[in-house]
Amino acid sequence: MLTHPELNWLVTKTEKVTYFTTSPCSIPVEKLPRVTIRTGSPPTGDPFPDKLPIGIDATDRAVFLYLVLPSGRDDFRAFLRRHADLFQMLPSWTLRLVFPRVIAHAYAGLQTVVRDELESPLHPKTVEELRWYFEQLRAMRKRRVRPMNERLEHAAEAFERPRFYPLYRQWLKDGDRAFDDISSTVLSDALESGAGRVESLVLPYRYDHLSPLVDIGGSISRSRERGQGKGQCPDTISTLYQRVEPGSPASLDVHGQQLT
Repeated sequence: MLTHPELNWLVTKTEKVTYFTTSPCSIPVEKLPRVTIRTGSPPTGDPFPDKLPIGIDATDRAVFLYLVLPSGRDDFRAFLRRHADLFQMLPSWTLRLVFPRVIAHAYAGLQTVVRDELESPLHPKTVEELRWYFEQLRAMRKRRVRPMNERLEHAAEAFERPRFYPLYRQWLKDGDRAFDDISSTVLSDALESGAGRVESLVLPYRYDHLSPLVDIGGSISRSRERGQGKGQCPDTISTLYQRVEPGSPASLDVHGQQLT
């Protein structure tokens, strides 16, 4: 914040809610990020739970910070999902990933999440196959038997990925409303045009020793969004994590591909 005095920084929850729900944004309060999101239902939980400052530049572009911690990429995926509605409604925005140099190699893994969540809307045919697969998973929970057939195995190979686990839990609660936005190209179009940007900033000093204090909110977020508890986890074969290769990029080069 000190190195970017040209930005007007919103620090408190009140400042953020006031700015984004009044002119020039005028975004409905239910579109603001929350820990708990229910499609088609009134939102629950306080808005802007991440406690991170948001900068506004002279052109009204909003600059969102994400503090990268050594706690894994699931937190980042949840952060993007919380902010998706807000990003879609803003005319311009920047997401700035802030790294200490000691974990700058995590860039590659976070780029994978960006491609999943922001740059890869699902083709309608893919959504239909995903719906079928979710129906099979739900039926298998009741029968406790996994039928063996080629279509199911191909679907498992395609959808047994971290991107789809939260979507499955949401589908169990909300039905097909969970698929409302996954084919939308609003975010991918914004990144392609430059209206949306994803950048990274590598800091010259460390803060990872403070992560047990900072990550308290992240732990709460993970437990709520993963739906921990009996009967709430998806029937998955395995959780797949891609290997992170070392590197120290100055910015993210985001190029996603549409799933077909």
